[in-house]
Amino acid sequence: MKVRRRQVGDVDVLSFEGEFDASTVPAIEAIDGLVERGRTRLVFSFKGLTFVASPVIGYFVKIGKRARDLGGGVVLSRPSQFMQATIRTLGLDQIFDVFPDDDAAVRHFGGVRGPAGDARPPEG
Repeated sequence: MKVRRRQVGDVDVLSFEGEFDASTVPAIEAIDGLVERGRTRLVFSFKGLTFVASPVIGYFVKIGKRARDLGGGVVLSRPSQFMQATIRTLGLDQIFDVFPDDDAAVRHFGGVRGPAGDARPPEG
């Protein structure tokens, strides 16, 4: 599995490609590290995700709660057909906001805070 990270102000967009299972520990550690460093506004972009194991879904719920508790949140974007079915079946759309594209997901955070904490529109 590959994870690509792109920053848009204080929002991190993480794009997942391939199969995400419990053996993909480096990806989980990287996400935990972001949250530990205060990067709590996260977009999980699922367009390239072809499989996700149930423990990983549990992890997504856990990290979403943790990010919210720290003043941020996790939203989902670009779900593949596989992920759309998974999200609906498991009721994840009742837990996470789901967006058709990454830009809409970033805009969900209502403006992106700059280095000084000032709100500004998200970068294109």
